[in-house]
Amino acid sequence: MIAELRISLLGEIRLEKNGEALRGLPSRAAQALLIYLACTPRAVPREKLAEMLWAERSSRQALTNLRTILAPLRREAGDFLLITRQTLAFNRESAYWLDAEAFETRLRDFLGQSDPLDAGRAAELEEILALYRGDFLDGFYLRDGRGFDEWTSVQRERLRLLAYEGFRALATWQLEAGQYRRGVETASRWMRLSPYDEHACRTLMWLLTRSGQRNLALRHYQQMQHTLAADLGVVPAPASQDLYAYLRSVEFPPPNNLPPPASSFIGRAGEVASLVETLRATFPRLVTLSGAGGIGKTRLALETARRLARRWPGRFLDGIFFVPLEGAPSAAAAAARVAEAASLRLEGAESIRDGLVNALREREMLLILDNFERLLTPQGGGAGLAAALLKGAPRVKLLVTSRQRLNLYEETVFALSGLSLPDEASPPEEADATRLFLQAARKTGGELALRPEELACVGRACRLVDGIPLAIELAAGWARHHSPCEIAEHIAHDLDFLQSEYRDLPQRHRSLRAVFTHSWTLLSPAERDALARFALFRNGFTLEAAESLLKGAAEALLRSLEEKSLLQRQPPGRYAIHPLMQTYAAEKLRQNPAVESRSRAAHARFYLGWLSSLGDGETPEQRAAIRKDLENIRAAWTWAVENEAWGLVEASVRVLHGFYSIQSWFLTGIAIFQEAVDALGLPAPEHMALRCDLLSRKARMCIHIGRLEEARSDLRDALAALESISDPTRRSVVLGYLAISHFYAGEYQQAVNLAEESRRLAEQSDDRDGVAFALTFLGSCYKALGRYPQAEQAFQEALALSRVLGNDVGAGMLLNNLGNLAQVQGDYAAAREYYREGSALFATHEHTHGAATLLANAGRLALRQGQPAQACEMLEESLKQKRRIGDRRGMGVSLVALGEARLALGDFPGTREALTEGLQLALESGDRTLTLGALTLAGAYLLQNGNVSWGTALLKYVEAHPALSEETRSQVVSLLPQTAEADVMMPWGESTSPEAVAAWVRVQALG
Repeated sequence: MIAELRISLLGEIRLEKNGEALRGLPSRAAQALLIYLACTPRAVPREKLAEMLWAERSSRQALTNLRTILAPLRREAGDFLLITRQTLAFNRESAYWLDAEAFETRLRDFLGQSDPLDAGRAAELEEILALYRGDFLDGFYLRDGRGFDEWTSVQRERLRLLAYEGFRALATWQLEAGQYRRGVETASRWMRLSPYDEHACRTLMWLLTRSGQRNLALRHYQQMQHTLAADLGVVPAPASQDLYAYLRSVEFPPPNNLPPPASSFIGRAGEVASLVETLRATFPRLVTLSGAGGIGKTRLALETARRLARRWPGRFLDGIFFVPLEGAPSAAAAAARVAEAASLRLEGAESIRDGLVNALREREMLLILDNFERLLTPQGGGAGLAAALLKGAPRVKLLVTSRQRLNLYEETVFALSGLSLPDEASPPEEADATRLFLQAARKTGGELALRPEELACVGRACRLVDGIPLAIELAAGWARHHSPCEIAEHIAHDLDFLQSEYRDLPQRHRSLRAVFTHSWTLLSPAERDALARFALFRNGFTLEAAESLLKGAAEALLRSLEEKSLLQRQPPGRYAIHPLMQTYAAEKLRQNPAVESRSRAAHARFYLGWLSSLGDGETPEQRAAIRKDLENIRAAWTWAVENEAWGLVEASVRVLHGFYSIQSWFLTGIAIFQEAVDALGLPAPEHMALRCDLLSRKARMCIHIGRLEEARSDLRDALAALESISDPTRRSVVLGYLAISHFYAGEYQQAVNLAEESRRLAEQSDDRDGVAFALTFLGSCYKALGRYPQAEQAFQEALALSRVLGNDVGAGMLLNNLGNLAQVQGDYAAAREYYREGSALFATHEHTHGAATLLANAGRLALRQGQPAQACEMLEESLKQKRRIGDRRGMGVSLVALGEARLALGDFPGTREALTEGLQLALESGDRTLTLGALTLAGAYLLQNGNVSWGTALLKYVEAHPALSEETRSQVVSLLPQTAEADVMMPWGESTSPEAVAAWVRVQALG
């Protein structure tokens, strides 16, 4: 038998011949000699070997030692050595295996290939890296063998570097491919090879977080931070610090809005596993579940998402959100639903779609877009919406359910067929389709102990509907009244009828329609009438809503329809209809126009009446209630506008304005109010007040997103509408909004005049809310003008009135304003106390916008007190919150303040970054006050960067501008050099607008 020698040198040393350890080697030097020869591709002189192994001995003694160990070495491994009087060599023609050689050869060859990693190549790389069980000759040394130890060190480092490249490549791919738990082990080994490597640490942090071990990821960072400080005296790089801060800041486990399953999920184990693996990976980013209606696309998508959230909570750190699109008429409506589902605020964009892309740009989410097929028309614009999200929100993945594919390049399609059907070779009850039928029948109280022939009929029924889950559940809903064999016969009969009448329908659709038809015929007249009316509801409904359409007996009918699987109960206290059944029921409703007309009117009266009873639509509880029924409210609003039910519209305007404003869904609010304005036209005198409300509320939302000219035009039209009626309350509101538009344009005295008139009118009509609003705004105008005592008096009066009215949010805003006023006057202790009290109010009411605004001002206070590092921390947190709610003007305010704090720290790149984005947001918002503040920061940045001429010229321009607030003027004066003059000719003069100067600064000074 040919002898085989196996030599393992990576990690624990193993020397084996024919599967047994070499035990006849007399010393460590003999082992070292065999190892060195096995690793050296050429013959080695005896003198060199002797010197390497016994460096501390004489040449004669060393050669004697060499001859001594050669005899036993020849006995143990003579077949593998080539020995002459002058040299020794390893016989490379012999049967041997050397792990270091195999590892190096295979890995160098692998890394030298240009092909990108895929699952197959990654498995090969993993197999190669498995050879690297540890460092070369780890722990092995010779007492006298300095030369051998030096050679070992060189080999060890060379192989470590090679292993490093392999583990880096594999861990990076595993992170991208979603193989997080295997990746944790790979990245851990990578880090052990290079404990100071922050890239390895960041990859490990990501892998740990993705696998649900966020806290362990944070501890690894802290350990690395300690190691770098203790061993090298350095701090982690900014990329590592940013990752640590980000992982600390995210909500964990991430949020989701996935509804609880109505019943246990049956079948499709392979599809779920495959989808989970696909969604874990970075690519593809668009996955479409396609198939016929009722095939189970939605259930599969939801089950996949639940398992993903449960087993891999760190995959989508900003959440997983289910977005039902049934009834959405356009991409804009779909974008609004996405924003609603994910609690996003859309602001500062020309369209709802762009606003959604902006809100998602930095977020990592999985969006489940359900029933997408209705948007796949030229008018629907669904493919364009999906493409915009893929392009503009690179960390968002889309899981789409649709009866047709989107035909986008990035799309991966999972085509679904029916559940597995019983066959001849296995018991019927083992098939998924049969199991679903039995589960659904059990819910109705139907017969469960079925005889073999009845099970066979269940199988036949499932085959007749081609395993379509919805059809199976509906058919099983008859089990309380029919035997399985009768159910199969009814389906077969109706299917035959439909085949003769609808030969152009696909088989699956004929099967499903057969089930719908038979289900319909089994209903009582009252049940048919109720189900048809319920087709008007969008995104579910409550018992109270059902009663508004039926005028009695709703609860019993709901229970009966639920027992027949025609309705599904959705906690808490809501009901829903499957979209296909809803479509079928809507067809039936349209066959009776009189009933449809009365039902739509009742639907609109219920929802708009309920809406008008909520108050102002601004509290967290009110907003949560509105969000649940927003689609019903929108349908009711559209009906009221189209049918000129102006009383319903007028009762809803105030609460809808409050809701859309606090949500920051300004574009949507503007659109629906404009819809009503267009329909109303030039109304009769009795509707002039409504026209005023629509125009003024729409203008207020336009001001929020910087559309100042449009707002002013609307407010002028609103005032014109009031010419024919005497209504001081409404005139006060319009003048107050007009004052805001002038304030943001830097026209402070005109704003004061309008606000004072607004206050006078509010007092005349005893509108205490209006008085508080006017006083609040007057205080802001006085502060901008430097009239600080008047500002404080106005704020304090408004605060007292807000407290009397129980308006905690308004009180919080006033405390914030008083803090700002105290800050600009140098009373920092008072400012801190105002901010503390205001923060407590905002926290009580979960008012994120107010809390983020106050936090930004507290950051500015820390900067004034000489604490720029603390200021940065507070301002970054404020910016994060404002990004989360989509407050783009507020983001600009925080960014400009953050730029000041970074400049105080000497962080010029950070200042430049904050200033560049802050300037852009100031321009978008149309806030001239903010724009001038940003230009002030730009001047300070240029001065500190050594560009004295440009900086001085810019600050002198700002100082001379009539729209400058007194607070900013004081800041500019403190920044201007005492002796320096602008010695360059700038491409703008005193008459140039701040917006034009800001655009020049972004391009020329910040580049």
